[in-house]
Amino acid sequence: MGTFLSNFLTPKSVYSIPLSKQVGMLDNKEWGFVDCFHNFFGSHNKYHNICKAVSFEYPGVKGIELIEIIAFEIVKGNYQYLTKKNDLTFEILKNNSSRYIKEHPYQEGPYAYDKVIWKNKKICCRFPYNKIWIPYFLLKYKYGPMDPEFIQITKNHLERLDYPYPDLRPLHNNNDYITFDIYDLIFNKNLDQVYSIDPSFNYNDDKKNMLDLAHNSSLEILELFGLDYNWSINSDTKIKEVLAQQKKDPGFLKGRN
Repeated sequence: MGTFLSNFLTPKSVYSIPLSKQVGMLDNKEWGFVDCFHNFFGSHNKYHNICKAVSFEYPGVKGIELIEIIAFEIVKGNYQYLTKKNDLTFEILKNNSSRYIKEHPYQEGPYAYDKVIWKNKKICCRFPYNKIWIPYFLLKYKYGPMDPEFIQITKNHLERLDYPYPDLRPLHNNNDYITFDIYDLIFNKNLDQVYSIDPSFNYNDDKKNMLDLAHNSSLEILELFGLDYNWSINSDTKIKEVLAQQKKDPGFLKGRN
């Protein structure tokens, strides 16, 4: 639900060159958001070819420096695609970008995106442990049970249940992160965390409708599986107990792959 949070926190603006913009909810009830880096920091393999090309062009450059070069090349390519111009400047980037960028914390691989140092703290968006079962079923709805990506993602996700951690413990042991309880926002519609991040947040009709849509669609997905969002687990809950909670088998998922 991190992409929903990007949509929700970002003011609705109209730019002549929309390098960053809200996309809103997609047909599969997933949320879309385009940032100036074209979601480079949220994708594992999407930019494999450009990463390889830049690595070849800058031999010996590694780590954060290489990531920064790759990121700017992506921005430049996106800008040129939209404008057919080559005059990308910092001022253009600043005025056509969002304050929020989707990033996934990667633990391995050649490009450690989560090591990039940003000006502001990172928002670690996650469910509290007692509700960590919910993303499994949201992903099952998004991909369908036969999708290879769903199988791999959910395998990793379910394994977390075998390694309990205290409620909302940050993924990193430093002060660079703000831990955000996304369950409290979407299911309880509690805005306290939002205002702690952005005291000037404008909860207007557009944002209210957005939150209502996220709330209602999440409930709808869980109801399709016969699940009650109020159910909570603890450190003694077994994976088989989580899987056994599903009371319905949505027929429309069977043909998806």
